[in-house]
Amino acid sequence: GCVYASRVEAKSILTTVDRVMDQLRHRFGALEETTGRFVYGYLHVRHGDSHRCDKNLVQMGKYIECTFGTFCQNNEGHDCKKDFPLLIGSDERNETYRRGLSSLINSHPNLQAVNLDEEVTKEIKREISEGESPPYKLNNFYIFLVEQVILQDAAFYLQQNRQYCPDCDSENVVIDQDESRRWWSSWLSVTIK
Repeated sequence: GCVYASRVEAKSILTTVDRVMDQLRHRFGALEETTGRFVYGYLHVRHGDSHRCDKNLVQMGKYIECTFGTFCQNNEGHDCKKDFPLLIGSDERNETYRRGLSSLINSHPNLQAVNLDEEVTKEIKREISEGESPPYKLNNFYIFLVEQVILQDAAFYLQQNRQYCPDCDSENVVIDQDESRRWWSSWLSVTIK
């Protein structure tokens, strides 16, 4: 079942965000040359919405191939020779599906899948085991909030769910400096000052 948080501690969320992002920066070393900013994309897949939108692995393979088929050509000036991190957030509990989705992404020559749910959960477990965070922090609401903060700085945001289920999103995979294009950056569920 679900475990719900009785309160939200913004500082605690930001600490987890910083640590997860530091680990990803260290792993990928993916910095934008002009700004030094860590550059990544975000894919949110709601496989549980499949009654409205077919998210099976065959369909997701077609979606990824179409969406990222011209990724490097469309983003000249960015280092497409490195594995570009594509962070995945999902409601999926089926590990076979999660591994299959990551494998599809990793089979693309310029992408590297990152199971963001797993990365955030691992960091929260580490914080709890070292006495830095209380046990109630390990719940789906905190994980959601941490991922929402991480999503704010994604170069692009893609989604597959019952309300938005395109066959291809190639026009949305753009890396540039225009933060006004980041329409998703106003979604944060908690105000962090």
